Amino acid sequence: MVSVDPCRAGFAVSADSWLRVRPGTDGPLALGLLRLMFEYGGVDREFLRRWTNAALLVRDDTRDFLRGADLGLPEKECYLAWHSARGAVPYDPATRRFAADVAALELERSVMVPGSDGPIPCRPALAHLRASFAPWTPERVGAVTGIEADKIREAAHMLSDSGSVAYYCWSGVGQHRDATQIDRAIALLTVLKGRHDAPGGNVAYTKVPSLSMNGLDRDCQLVFAYLRGAGPLPVRRSFRQHSLSKGRKHRT
Repeated sequence: MVSVDPCRAGFAVSADSWLRVRPGTDGPLALGLLRLMFEYGGVDREFLRRWTNAALLVRDDTRDFLRGADLGLPEKECYLAWHSARGAVPYDPATRRFAADVAALELERSVMVPGSDGPIPCRPALAHLRASFAPWTPERVGAVTGIEADKIREAAHMLSDSGSVAYYCWSGVGQHRDATQIDRAIALLTVLKGRHDAPGGNVAYTKVPSLSMNGLDRDCQLVFAYLRGAGPLPVRRSFRQHSLSKGRKHRT
């Protein structure tokens, strides 16, 4: 277990590796670990091809995903990947399938795709991802986070060599001003291992059916009825207005 915590408390007490991170620098640490996981071979490329957008081509000129319209294809909105034998192949979001064997999809190779207005330089999304964390060497991460470079390498080896990876975080990450980007970087550590919703990884449980707590589901039905001409336009009342109309004095 790897614990990232400024204090040696909770999980950090019994962790195999305790990374005493400087508060607010979890993002750079995650980027540095991602960089090392590629170096140490701890990446499930089959999972990335099959279940992520890692193989989808991104235009070098606009930084947008390459679409069928760029190649003059009838499927104007489809995405494309580069197949080592067949060239550009489309991806169908409806079926979540490529029009070719995913094992031959390129993940990092730069290619020139024949477009309707000329060749288009592209790289797979994974190549752009790797370029984003390439500058985060263990030494640079250590300077920012306060963690020794060797301890960062040790943790990266543990993650790379592990058969599965799951992660848990709470207020320290979730309430930081950069919470969304930090959490995305941490989540990528589990994605690269290909263990999402798999034994030993973070599992996506089936949600228990429940009624909405804010009534928005009912409001949507009323709005749809109004648009069909089958009812009046609903006007929401606040919880306070509703409580007062019932003779209550709840604060909101």
